[in-house]
Parts: sequence; structure tokens; C-alpha cells
Amino acid sequence: MSGPDEAGAQPSLEHLVQVPLRTVAPPVVDIEGTDLWGRATRVELAAPGRWTLLFFLGSRCDGCGPLWGAADEPTSLGLTATDAVRIVTRDAQVEDAVAVRALVAGLGAAAHTVMSSAAWRAYGVQGPPFFTVVDGVAVRSEGVAWSVEQVAVDVARARRGGVASRARVGEE
Repeated sequence: MSGPDEAGAQPSLEHLVQVPLRTVAPPVVDIEGTDLWGRATRVELAAPGRWTLLFFLGSRCDGCGPLWGAADEPTSLGLTATDAVRIVTRDAQVEDAVAVRALVAGLGAAAHTVMSSAAWRAYGVQGPPFFTVVDGVAVRSEGVAWSVEQVAVDVARARRGGVASRARVGEE
């Protein structure tokens, strides 16, 4: 329920949990996991000067829909054609690899998808849809991926070194 109830009283918010905010930009860590067929894979992110957008998505996530397709078009997300987009799902024990394969079929994104719950923990992701932008050294922007357009604006701002993009990770 949002807003006042029938009697005009505001709903109780005691059950809500505050979203944790970082005070320091976390270092970039490479991602180890499996591909969509269960083979071990590694996504190398610790390379200074190389920008990568990580989409933390789930097959049962309603808000993730448009992001799956956008992952195949880096320039639509504020990146250059030489930058990378990687989709990160939870491990196969939690996520349905067959459903994920269906979502990325025909996109070319299957080669850019890794299943890794450890990556979700390392980057502090609580749930999808979430994004993290790294420059090979540190996280430059992160947050809920509300839309393709919003992610593109945040990525472009991070690439310009904008303060707003780094406020989330405490670099104001």
C-alpha cells in the first residue's frame, strides 16, 4: 500500500530496510563463475582504462526485460563500441540457465553472460535489475537499473567524471 489509507493515516514504514550506501569506491574484482552451459569462465575487469558495464539481471525479474537486449548494444548505454557489457546472473542453483539462454538467444549476449552469485556479493548487489560501471580500477557508478535511458545517462556521467555518478560510492 502506498499513501494514506481510507482513514487518512500514513502506512507504517517500520518494516522497510535502508539501502546500504558505500562510503568508499570498492576495487574492481574479476568475476569467476560459469557460462550458460555450466563451464567455468572468468570475466577480467581489472585492466586500467577498460570500461565495463555489468548488468546484474534475473530471468524472473520484470524490470530486467529491456536490459537484456540493450546489453548487446554498448553505444545505446553510453559506452563506446570498444567498451564491454557483461550480464551477471546468480549461480545455476538459484537462476534458471535455460531461461537465461532463451532471454539472450540471438543477441550475441550469451557469450557475455556469466552465472556468479559470488560476483553479486563482491559488488554488493541486493537484487536485479542493478548495474555497476567499472573503469578497470574502481567502480565509477552503480545503482538500480530503472531503464536503458537512465543507465546510459549514468554511464555517460561516470565516463565524464561527473560528481553525481560517484556520489553513490562516496567520492564527492
